[in-house]
Amino acid sequence: MYKELYIRVKKLFINPDKEWASIYLEKMSVRDIFFSYSMPLILISTLAVFIGSLINYHEARLDIALIHAAYTLVAFMVSLITAYFLMLKLIPVLNVKSDKETIFKLIALPSLLIYITHLIVTLFPEIFFVRLLNLYAAFIIWEGYSHLFGFDKHKKVLLAFITSAFVLLLPLGVFQILYRITGL
Repeated sequence: MYKELYIRVKKLFINPDKEWASIYLEKMSVRDIFFSYSMPLILISTLAVFIGSLINYHEARLDIALIHAAYTLVAFMVSLITAYFLMLKLIPVLNVKSDKETIFKLIALPSLLIYITHLIVTLFPEIFFVRLLNLYAAFIIWEGYSHLFGFDKHKKVLLAFITSAFVLLLPLGVFQILYRITGL
């Protein structure tokens, strides 16, 4: 089950151009993409936050670890769903024809890199600089749009920029909101 996830992430990271070509040929529903790719990594990252909170902090309190894990789950889920629905509303405004599955692929699959880097940095906070790899998600999105639309470059740049902003910034924003509300 997770072998496909590993292979997809590896191929997207190593050769996104070639992998997007095969991704677009696959017939997968939004539900399939979510449960096959996004949800496993979100849950693994949530578990890593729980374990990392218990191991890496001086006060290894179970309640704090559970709160951090819950925030991770909520932040990743809310940001993924919000980015998807925002793009669903934005695509018609830009007069671009696309289906829901394709839009979700362009958001969910590059987000996998963010979940993985979050997992790594949570377990090994000393290598926080690994978070810079999140910027590579923008390149993966760019490559996804390169294969998808035959329209002018301006729309491609605009859509890649907006999608990248949603994918990269929404999780950070949701985390900030959650932590500010509770004061943790």
